[in-house]
Amino acid sequence: MNCMDVVTRIAEKQHGIVARYQLLDATLTRSTIDNLVRKGFLQRVALGVYKTPGSQNTWYQRAAIAVLSCGPKAMLSHESALINLGLLQEKPFNQSRKRRPKYLQWKIHVLSSREERFDNDTFYHRSLDVNNCIDAVTCNGIRQVPIERAIIDCAQQLREFELDHVMEKAFSRRLTTPQSLAIALDDIRTAPGREKKRSKEILSHYIEKNKLQKNTESILEKRVQGILRKTVPGLFETQYEVSVNGKMYRLDFAIPSMKIAFEVDGFNFHSNRARFDSDRVRQNDLVNAGWKVVRIISTMSDKQITDLVVSSLVL
Repeated sequence: MNCMDVVTRIAEKQHGIVARYQLLDATLTRSTIDNLVRKGFLQRVALGVYKTPGSQNTWYQRAAIAVLSCGPKAMLSHESALINLGLLQEKPFNQSRKRRPKYLQWKIHVLSSREERFDNDTFYHRSLDVNNCIDAVTCNGIRQVPIERAIIDCAQQLREFELDHVMEKAFSRRLTTPQSLAIALDDIRTAPGREKKRSKEILSHYIEKNKLQKNTESILEKRVQGILRKTVPGLFETQYEVSVNGKMYRLDFAIPSMKIAFEVDGFNFHSNRARFDSDRVRQNDLVNAGWKVVRIISTMSDKQITDLVVSSLVL
């Protein structure tokens, strides 16, 4: 295998980026690497980090550069780790986050043992135990913190419904479980900016204390109830029971006088195929009985939910 084959093999997994230490580990010599740079086969983008010509400048490439520039033990962290997993969007999905100072919003976050600093594109967090982390994972060719740590470290920065949405999406995609996140919360040490209590409060909505106990009211259900109180005060009922063709169905929220049902689709809704199929039969029965069924999901903003409620009132 010639030197360019070695470069290509590594770079194609890392969005066109390679680190000098990776090339040395792959048996390339320092003089060979310097020669590739001189000839333009590698372009220096950071200290000890190179880009292959023609590779696209994407968020993932910038994240790979930021992590690799801090050495083999560095990891993508905080919101960036969640973006890399597809649990957050690169840009705000409804409006700018307000809990993190503007100068830190939407930067690429990296965890390393080096001194804490930030530049125009990246915030480098210092962690004393990063070199001993054995749970690091690689996703999209980028080394990052475990999903549980990413969620916990973001708890202070995300608004309540955003944190709830991240947890729900992570559980639905089976990237982790409520139980695994609960264990991580118990094990991780307290640190500045780490709101363990806030994470536990939201997580409690996804964990049944016992099989006979009904789930506690979710964050999304609380949001919907608050919006209904403002939009249709006195008209709606919660956990409304209706009999259709001899079957008794319980609706999350309903306006009985107008036969409108508002169904909140949270984590349990996505939990298994049997639940999915049963819900479709249930919805068909309600529609055939003259009910209008409105489905609400956690990614909706308060304005979107309000607009949906208002539009549903139109006959």
